[in-house]
Amino acid sequence: MKMLGLFLARVGPLREMVGGSVMWLNGAYRGELLDVGCGSGQFLANMRARGWNVLGVEPDGEAVRVAREHFGLTVSQGTLEEVDLREGTFDAVTLNHVIEHVLDPVGILRSCRRVLKPGGLLVVVTPNPAGLGARFFGEGWLHWDPPRHLFLLSPQNLGEAAQRAGLQVVRLWTVSRAARDTWQASRILRRHGVLRGGIPRNVPMRLRLEGWLFWAVEYALCTSRPCGEEIVMIATKRDAAE
Repeated sequence: MKMLGLFLARVGPLREMVGGSVMWLNGAYRGELLDVGCGSGQFLANMRARGWNVLGVEPDGEAVRVAREHFGLTVSQGTLEEVDLREGTFDAVTLNHVIEHVLDPVGILRSCRRVLKPGGLLVVVTPNPAGLGARFFGEGWLHWDPPRHLFLLSPQNLGEAAQRAGLQVVRLWTVSRAARDTWQASRILRRHGVLRGGIPRNVPMRLRLEGWLFWAVEYALCTSRPCGEEIVMIATKRDAAE
């Protein structure tokens, strides 16, 4: 199984899926991990099984209950700014589809920087408004999602926000792993003007095939340009003395 996993991790599109499952953190590294907006805790439970010491922050009370009772996780209810965490505590902080929901993107990046250890890593994943899906679907693109999404930052804007927050960008790129689901949901949204129940799972075969084709096209086009459905940014906190 380990050899199969190593093989699949080398296949382009599957490599994106494998990387995303651990938020592109080094699988051989272990340390203190904070997931901001951790939801019901599935990601933290997976990372705990890999040897990380994990902590979550989540404003939704029901999600916090599930994380605590179902997974036995330590999760604080509230926003990162509201929760009392010591400065310089964590080796890694993750923001998975969170920054687009906050009123002050630079502010939350500063808060992440504060709780990181010097040399610690921040990983941010967010929808890409400059991606192929947004260009193709226009106003019907799934991830505009008003009023839940307050700010959608382009790759350049996200990098600039990190710099303003005092972070150093290590790597910033886009991935296409969400292209299939985005295509299917955006097609339904554009046709009906509403998407009930979130991203659909049972869709007609034709729409499913279209989604796979869009994923393949987007992956091929976006290997050399930042047009994937999601932006991934890895940034680090440097010691003030550096």
